[in-house]
Amino acid sequence: MQINEPILIVGQGIAGTLLSFELYNKQIPFKVIDIPAANSASHTSGAVLNPFSGKTGVGEQRRTEMFTVAIRTYRAMETLLDAPFVRESTMVFFDSERVHQPERIKAYDAYFRECTKINECFPVAMIDNETLLDHWRIFLKKEGLLLEEHFDETQLHFDAEHVLYQAQHYYKVIYCNGVQAHGSSLFQGLRFTRNRGEVLHLDIEGLPDNIIFNKDKLRLIPKGDNRYWCGSNYNWHFTDHIPDEQWKADTLAALNDWLKVPFRVLGHVCAERPTTVGQIPFIGWHPKQPQLGICNGLGTKGFSAGPQWIHTWVQQFLDREPATWQHVLDKFLN
Repeated sequence: MQINEPILIVGQGIAGTLLSFELYNKQIPFKVIDIPAANSASHTSGAVLNPFSGKTGVGEQRRTEMFTVAIRTYRAMETLLDAPFVRESTMVFFDSERVHQPERIKAYDAYFRECTKINECFPVAMIDNETLLDHWRIFLKKEGLLLEEHFDETQLHFDAEHVLYQAQHYYKVIYCNGVQAHGSSLFQGLRFTRNRGEVLHLDIEGLPDNIIFNKDKLRLIPKGDNRYWCGSNYNWHFTDHIPDEQWKADTLAALNDWLKVPFRVLGHVCAERPTTVGQIPFIGWHPKQPQLGICNGLGTKGFSAGPQWIHTWVQQFLDREPATWQHVLDKFLN
């Protein structure tokens, strides 16, 4: 497929970053338009690649495939950007329904209370999302591929083969702007949901710095220099983006019951996730406007499943095949 005019990507969260990387690799012209948002979901995410989260054998097999594609994608981005942001790790589950490994209790007894039920999973991986997103933005800017300005949907004009945006012709426009797509007049039929999560940034001395720890609804992810990401919850009913002090108090109480080592709070943030009814991503083309696409609703799977989902979609586009989830867009936008 010969594409002479650029594709306009709206947003540079994890969806816009992965999509623009795919297009760059395939030498498809594009531009990204974006103004960074404070505490966006992509920047505050834990960004863990965990192939062991499936509850069934089929689920784990699917997640293993996603893990393989994600690692390959992020390693390629590391090479291109000359910036390390992928770290393979072990994930330890406490008091879970997974098979217990009593022989591993001594390895963690010095750090945790009631350390009686342990399950270790390897390999998983951690993505330094700040480094990834910031370095990709620097790369886009250096290559002249970034428009650092607010996107104005009212300036979009479509004809049979092109998109006109602020006097510039584009081949297509693709929304990768996370929760901001909720308010789009072009995607009003899609069943977005509103969901937000909370994160504590902690300083914890003494914990092994290459292991992710899970207990109940809490996850501790090492970020280097004794800094840990601690989260998260799901809040479906909210009217603002002010951090929830009650969640913070409950989380600190749970940490005090769990940890033997001292810790202190460095920060508390919340962010709204781009989620959908049924947690089905919106990836495909508007059935009434074929020059308009969307890659959104990746939710908590953005960093882990996003590389495979977006790689597949770009290939389907080049092969002139329907997107995997095109039927979802056809159902709600027709």
